[in-house]
Amino acid sequence: AGYVTMKTEAGCIENSNMVQSIQPQTTHGGIISEMFCYDFDRPNCLGRDLTSVMAVNYTKQFIEAYSGSASTEKRPWAAFLSLLDGHEDSMTLAGLLDDMLGEFLFWLMDKDDVMVVLVSDHGLHYGSYFLSRAGERERQEPLLYLHLPSSAPKIHDSWSDSSSFGKLEFNKWVTPYDVHETIVDIALNTYRQGNDVMGVSLLKEAPKRDACEDLQGIIPDKYCQFHNSLTSKMETCQTMPFPPSMTSFFADIPKENKPVWPSCGSTGDKTPSKQQLLLPQKGK
Repeated sequence: AGYVTMKTEAGCIENSNMVQSIQPQTTHGGIISEMFCYDFDRPNCLGRDLTSVMAVNYTKQFIEAYSGSASTEKRPWAAFLSLLDGHEDSMTLAGLLDDMLGEFLFWLMDKDDVMVVLVSDHGLHYGSYFLSRAGERERQEPLLYLHLPSSAPKIHDSWSDSSSFGKLEFNKWVTPYDVHETIVDIALNTYRQGNDVMGVSLLKEAPKRDACEDLQGIIPDKYCQFHNSLTSKMETCQTMPFPPSMTSFFADIPKENKPVWPSCGSTGDKTPSKQQLLLPQKGK
């Protein structure tokens, strides 16, 4: 399609199926990935900087280079950026990214001809919160946020029956296949149909997607059964071990950032929220 491409992952996870375990078939990204895997004292830093900061700056340089500056020709581009700092259970590293990531996303969305897909491959699945029933359910609920170019059609109304602050809220089950077909629909102006196409572009009318069972052939039955079991009434309170734990992605979280657990006796009939379980109390 004539796109110049970039793909990078802010870290060195050699068993990853995103970048390191396969050669990126992209125009750019191979060199910076080698830098992240060269030699480091901490897995999320390169010298004095966070790898995520370097990856975001590299992505901005890539976008600016092909957006029609005085020295380069404007070309269509596609960039894939993966940030690994969310893979820890105290939100310490993720909190460091707030300002930088917010600035980057607003910078992107100010461009009229850019589609932004903010997505995770799963919900939180590290640390002590993941060991709770609420955590098991969240693992199955990844994040999806779409910002479409001003020239693109809108998300079809059938995918949502409500909105807040001018934003649609999906009320249908959306799969990664649907996200892929939406990108193809917008980037290549191609709407694919047929028995071999598992997804549906979000620009088109939504199929019946009111329950997990409506996605037979896309989501295996065993996962629907597991999800349904997690939607039943949860235990009143469940005290979990302090992070960092054996299931932490990063095991060097400072002691002062450890959480303070709520008392099970003070939560009433409500399951402790993720904020209660993960964030330190003021003054602690």
